[in-house]
Amino acid sequence: MQITDEPDIRDEICDTQEAFLSASTPKYLEELKLEPFSLMRQTIGMELAGLNSSAFFDAVVKIWLCTQSEAACLEAREDRTKARLAAFKWAESRGYALNKPERWKPLLDLYNKINAEIEASVEARPAESGNGDRPKNFTGQPQ
Repeated sequence: MQITDEPDIRDEICDTQEAFLSASTPKYLEELKLEPFSLMRQTIGMELAGLNSSAFFDAVVKIWLCTQSEAACLEAREDRTKARLAAFKWAESRGYALNKPERWKPLLDLYNKINAEIEASVEARPAESGNGDRPKNFTGQPQ
């Protein structure tokens, strides 16, 4: 269970428009404005972290990717070892360490917020049209 002063993002996102607005909102890690956690960054983050990574490892890699340009993210994918080392060097330079909860908490809080936002956007449904009709794309693409 996550204890925070902020409301759970999953309670705030009810439809696809709210999901888009939430995902489009700039994110900050302390004073550092981050690049959007785009599909490319999500995918590269999964590849860099791997299936058996800890939440801390996953957070460091994925948030670090949000400090990089798109081109640098693609370069990170090409040399995963170099990228992982760079991500942890970045994290250490910011003072994040497992034995200092007061320091890693902002990183993990942001990581949890981004993950909750992704989960909420996946569960979001198109808003009703107001006339009771289903949206035109309700059944998906034509076959």
